[in-house]
Amino acid sequence: KEELVLVYRSADETAAAVAQSLLEEAGIPCSTKGGLMNDATGISRLGTMFTPGLKPVEIYVLESDEEEAQLLLSELRSESGSSNT
Repeated sequence: KEELVLVYRSADETAAAVAQSLLEEAGIPCSTKGGLMNDATGISRLGTMFTPGLKPVEIYVLESDEEEAQLLLSELRSESGSSNT
């Protein structure tokens, strides 16, 4: 079974959503972790007693897609001037 590898991390959920969209449009399946959204339901955890606090959004892809994902995301990083992973 292939491992998942971290290709992007950002405290900015909007930037992470753009990164996820870029990957999906390129046909690269990805998984996200962190942020304010509950990954399983898409429902925000804000306003509940279970809110653990804002965590950076992390995007993972399969190891075999890592190189292509990094290339796509490098364009996003250079446009935003950010130092995301």
